[in-house]
Amino acid sequence: MANFEIHLVKLGNAKADESAVAARLKELFDKVIHDGRVSAYQEAHIQWPQSCPVSLSPDQLLVYVLQDANDSVVHAHFQPHDFAEGGGYTTWNNSVTASEVYISGCDGNGAGVANMIFHEAMHNKGHWSNALLHGPFGGLGLASANIAKDTSLTAVNIQRMAAVLAARNPQWLGGCTYFYDPLRQAHVLNSLSPAGTYGFGVEGLNPALRRRRKGPGPLGLG
Repeated sequence: MANFEIHLVKLGNAKADESAVAARLKELFDKVIHDGRVSAYQEAHIQWPQSCPVSLSPDQLLVYVLQDANDSVVHAHFQPHDFAEGGGYTTWNNSVTASEVYISGCDGNGAGVANMIFHEAMHNKGHWSNALLHGPFGGLGLASANIAKDTSLTAVNIQRMAAVLAARNPQWLGGCTYFYDPLRQAHVLNSLSPAGTYGFGVEGLNPALRRRRKGPGPLGLG
């Protein structure tokens, strides 16, 4: 029987307590697998690869871990219509699904980050909107809009996640290529300078330029 593989990729200056995050995530996902009776998997396996995977089975999970939203790869690359804020962000289109978590927006560096990753994983696996997941359907707890380090996994969280855990949603593998692209790096440096006026893409990396816009685009979720 296979393990459920979770790949966590740190980008930039992200500083995560890897062992604490992994321990909490394993506890959460093992609970889903065992109590939710997910026959496809034996247990969860969490990895912190040094770079983005070159390929993944479409049932596996990939989450980018960033220090804060200004380092965004998912929100910035997909240019959705809403502003990246809070502790995490997930979006999808017809071909790929992508999730990221911001350490500075999480409550604590261990359980808080892990809880946020689990929350974004619910969006990632279920393709559930904020309105749907954050309400009673999601079971509150780790499906709630506000996640803290002591937020509990509820029985309904387990039920909902178990039903979609084996969903085959291909993950976006381009986060490393995008983040370390020389053009993006030049725009980042420009946005940090006092006279900087450039923003990358529609949203921009300069916080002064990162505003909501209306228009078509993939669904972005916190």
